[in-house]
Amino acid sequence: MQEAITVDSRAAAVVLASGVSVAIGVLRGLREMLHTPPALDNPQPRERRSEAILIVVALAVCLFLGLFPGALAPFVREFVAAYSFVGR
Repeated sequence: MQEAITVDSRAAAVVLASGVSVAIGVLRGLREMLHTPPALDNPQPRERRSEAILIVVALAVCLFLGLFPGALAPFVREFVAAYSFVGR
């Protein structure tokens, strides 16, 4: 940050402000998650079993693709080749 200030002080101020805004957002989110909610007379209904299964399947797919990103590589290459203007 000290080096950035010597080069361009406005850019350094923007970077600092963006970091502070992210920190404020995280702290506000943590405050909302960690405070005890007031007693509810009507608790929120639970999701249906089919919705829960769909969520678990989506999480499993995301985890699989995160661990093995090469599984989609052929599809991505084919898709990008259709829209690629490089080399033409």
